[in-house]
Amino acid sequence: MLFIVASDIMEWKIISNEIGNLLRYLPKLFSGIILFIVGMYIANIVRRAISTLFSTLNLNGSRLIGMAIFYLIAIFFTISALNQAGIDTTIITNNITMILGAFLFALAIGFGFGSKEVIARLLLTFYARKKYRVGDIIEIDGLEGKIESLDNMGVTLAIKNERIIFPIKEVTEKRIIVKKRFVS
Repeated sequence: MLFIVASDIMEWKIISNEIGNLLRYLPKLFSGIILFIVGMYIANIVRRAISTLFSTLNLNGSRLIGMAIFYLIAIFFTISALNQAGIDTTIITNNITMILGAFLFALAIGFGFGSKEVIARLLLTFYARKKYRVGDIIEIDGLEGKIESLDNMGVTLAIKNERIIFPIKEVTEKRIIVKKRFVS
């Protein structure tokens, strides 16, 4: 305040205006700093909670996942704090959005290729359950037995005192003769 009054008395309008701009900017700056500090505190709490949770469940990679989530939260709070302070973060936001989108796309592609076999088995089971039922008497590869169970992994046939498990892929690909249909 003293500087503004002194610069007004000496008729230094530019200095008076700039000091006024600085004083108007300080609340934005302090709120940005407070937002950043609170964000780092929250990110640290979440990191510890996730690391502890994963460690308690005996899952591998607890520290790595905790740190990844910490940095993700920290980046979002940092960008928010910079916006609060009046700094244009459009370029940073666009770049992070592209990087995050590329990462999620790669994760989705990897998950899709990785789960191809699982989805194939689920579909095979779906179609096998439409054709066969528990209780049906069938013949596979010359073995005749009663279907005891039909699940995602295979078909369990009860033949005399034995149980033979045929993988679901074999059941859908081989020639099967239904001897007697179970009626519920």
